[in-house]
Amino acid sequence: MSTNRYFNVQKINFATGELEPLQLRSIGYYRSHRTGNYTLTYTDRRFAPYTPFYRQQLVALPAFFARVVPEVKSDVIAGCVEVTPAQFAELGFIVRETKGGVSNAVTA
Repeated sequence: MSTNRYFNVQKINFATGELEPLQLRSIGYYRSHRTGNYTLTYTDRRFAPYTPFYRQQLVALPAFFARVVPEVKSDVIAGCVEVTPAQFAELGFIVRETKGGVSNAVTA
């Protein structure tokens, strides 16, 4: 699986007119030829590899995955995609705390 990539993106808060940071998360996915479902993987390198928090893996139905992450074409069977914190949470990934602060924080 590829390494985590973080992008600093600014979003506009229309109420205040200020720019706010929005951190994208890179997740890997592949579509099972047997079931047709997507397996999604997120690797958080801020945790040690031998801990259960290092990697999260979940299964998503194709229609659900297409609704949450519409930029992924339905005929693509594997790849990586950058998701927003809101998409990250909606997909079902768990937000965990680290000693230095929040890991993969969701700020919707």
